[in-house]
Amino acid sequence: NIITASMDKTARIWDADGQLKHILRGHTDMVISVVYSPDGLRIVTTSGDMTLRVWYMILGQKCSIVRHHTAIIYKTAFSPTDNRLIVIASADQTARIIDMVTGKEIQVLNGHGEAVRSAEFSPDGTLIITASEDDTARIWNVSDGSCQHVLKGHHDIVYYAGFSTSGETVVTASKDKTARLWDVATGQEVKVLEGHEGAVSSAVFLPKNNK
Repeated sequence: NIITASMDKTARIWDADGQLKHILRGHTDMVISVVYSPDGLRIVTTSGDMTLRVWYMILGQKCSIVRHHTAIIYKTAFSPTDNRLIVIASADQTARIIDMVTGKEIQVLNGHGEAVRSAEFSPDGTLIITASEDDTARIWNVSDGSCQHVLKGHHDIVYYAGFSTSGETVVTASKDKTARLWDVATGQEVKVLEGHEGAVSSAVFLPKNNK
């Protein structure tokens, strides 16, 4: 299946042939992001209406959890090791770990001085990397919410940060026209990728099974 998020306040599920299967209605503002759980049984949508909604595929796309927030949620990501935990990146300067089965908040990752634009789990699910408008990225411990490293070096907003498939390296993408590589264990900058003439909005590692 393919799922799309739209400014028409809906998300839509399509099959591989492009046939519309379901329309997810309920948000009162544009749908900003959408993500599947690793097992494909849940969908999480976030919206400009400052809510997060969880939809259960097995129940015919019934919305089972509506979580109200105090600011726009920019991005959500599921833990790759289970189908319960997600992290949300928000304009309220935090990232939050939520149990999607109970709807309970597990950890609040406090420390950024501006909006958090993205948050991603490490491949083993033990760490989270956040990217912020405060020009930094941060590495956090999932179990206790502690900040392991503050990645300083960018000179403008960090739009995105993500782990390599090994979990040993992080890449960050910034409005300062660079992407940067960082060592997860030490938090030290490894390399600056320069050459773009505009902001770098995203960066991703090649999957491990590709060459």
